[in-house]
Formats: sequence, C-alpha cells, structure tokens
Amino acid sequence: MYNNQPLNLDSKSILRSTLIIYFALLAGQLMFVVVTFLVNTNPIHLDLVNEKKDILFYFVPGFALCCAFAGIFIFKKLTAAYRQKSMAGNYSLSDKLRFFQTAIIVRSALFEGAALFAIVNFLLAGNLLFIIVAVCLMVVYLTLRPTVDMVADTLQLSYDEKLELER
Repeated sequence: MYNNQPLNLDSKSILRSTLIIYFALLAGQLMFVVVTFLVNTNPIHLDLVNEKKDILFYFVPGFALCCAFAGIFIFKKLTAAYRQKSMAGNYSLSDKLRFFQTAIIVRSALFEGAALFAIVNFLLAGNLLFIIVAVCLMVVYLTLRPTVDMVADTLQLSYDEKLELER
C-alpha cells in the first residue's frame, strides 16, 4: 500500500538532494561524452572554419548560447517571482528550498539539453567543435553550482535561515 503523505525533509536534506541532482546531471553528460567517443565510427576532426559547409556548424553553438541564456533568464524570473510571492506569505525554509530546487532543475535541463544536442551532433558529424561547445556548457554549468551563499542570496534568506543551512 502506498503512503500518500508528503515527505517532510529538513532544509539540509533538501539542499543535499539538490546538489545530488545537480551533479548527477553533470555526470550523465560526462558519461555520454565518453560513450560517444567509444562508439563513434565517423572520422574525428576539428573543423573551425566550416570547410564542409555544414549548417550544424552554426546551429549547435547558437542553440547552446540560446539555451544557456534562457536557462539563466528563466532561473532569475522564477526566483524573482518566488521572492515576490514569499514577501506576501509566510513560507518555511523547506518550502523556499523546494522552490529553489525546482528552479535549479529547470535551469539544469536547459544546459543539459544543449550539451546533449552538441554531443549527439559530434557523434553524427565527428567535428570536435561540438564537443568543445558541450564542454564549455558543462564548465559554465559547473560555475553555477548551488552553494549555501548562492541560495541565501537568491532567495534573500534571513540570517537565521542561512545559519540553519550552514549547520
């Protein structure tokens, strides 16, 4: 029999699960790069001048930039909307962190989608430029790692709430 009661996690557990999700998404991308190199049957080359006149040469980096900016923009919009809503209501730290987790997952999905698209195009075309694009996305994604300070700044947590997260 299933228990339909909501799972009550403390704030530290929610932040820890957010980090686990975050790094699992990154690990998936890295493993896909490795598998792609292992199964690739096309000749691998680095074409930086688009000698083959391939439309993906322009589309993959453009798509990556659009997804990265969209991820950051949507994350900021979601957190700003939540800050507005939380000013009017009385939300617990766990509620705030659950919302933050949702915003992180949305941003991560856009970064991961663009990176996976670039990796698949490397598999199809063999151009290392696409792997470079994917690795650049992963590096930017890694710099956006959620930390206690980032959570506190983004959600405008009180001093007591920040202390609770740090313990």
